Amino acid sequence: MSATRLQFPLLTPASAGRRIVFAVLCATAALAAPSQAVAGGLDLHFERFIDPATVTPNTPVENTAYKQLMREVGMAMGPRMAGPAASGGALGLEVAYEVSGVGTNSTADYWTKAASSPESIVTTQQVRVRKGLPYSLQVGGVVTGLSNSNLTAIGIEFGVSITDGYKNIPDILFRPSIHTVLGNSQIDMFVVGADLVASKSFGIGGILAIQPWVAYAPSFTHVNTHLVSLYPTDKSITPITAQLAPLGDASHISDAISQRASLGVRVIVTRVQIGGEFLRSFSEGLSMVTGKIGVTF
Repeated sequence: MSATRLQFPLLTPASAGRRIVFAVLCATAALAAPSQAVAGGLDLHFERFIDPATVTPNTPVENTAYKQLMREVGMAMGPRMAGPAASGGALGLEVAYEVSGVGTNSTADYWTKAASSPESIVTTQQVRVRKGLPYSLQVGGVVTGLSNSNLTAIGIEFGVSITDGYKNIPDILFRPSIHTVLGNSQIDMFVVGADLVASKSFGIGGILAIQPWVAYAPSFTHVNTHLVSLYPTDKSITPITAQLAPLGDASHISDAISQRASLGVRVIVTRVQIGGEFLRSFSEGLSMVTGKIGVTF
């Protein structure tokens, strides 16, 4: 009696790419799905920044700590993975899943006041799609979810290549983006990015490409609170509503700008890609590290 031989399906680059795309689609659905009505340790409560006894009717409350908090939240929910700069051509397509670790000043009073369980490194997950267009243009979209929180961001980006595909000079790309933050009914928030990226691709053996990049990546965070209901512990005070002064209004634009730079690398084997980026915000003195896996076509 002959022995039965077990046979396993061969994992080719094409089949690996299909599995990664399926996993990315599942991650997208998970990030975009409404969260359960369970409070997370990073859910933010903005009424805690307002002292009811000092509220003046129809006058937004200035609070520097609240603005610093939102600059850090803007870093976590805003743009990242600036490179590489190559447009990918008119038929190019990239689909990727990313995980980021973002540093925070978790012991600062604004974090301990706003969140029940501040974390020194918060985790976000992103699903990203980038599509090449004719004339060295590129368009993309990203969904970002902040772990242990009700915050989700949806972003769009548009890339314009200044140089693209030259042999002896790097690829240079300008990539503006805007990310709208959802999930907290007390605020309207968006983050604008303007990345200037330089990268170069190095081929090895015709099957492997290494693409390092550097980027200057400033961002602008705008936050406007709705009228926040206040419930003072002193029952002799009638409950009132108040509003925090916005971050990034016309008279204080510089307060909302973060000076940032990043460096990263992407490695492509056939269609499968892996990569990472280190981003530093010099304005906040904080860093973010991102890793990704995906496919390119």
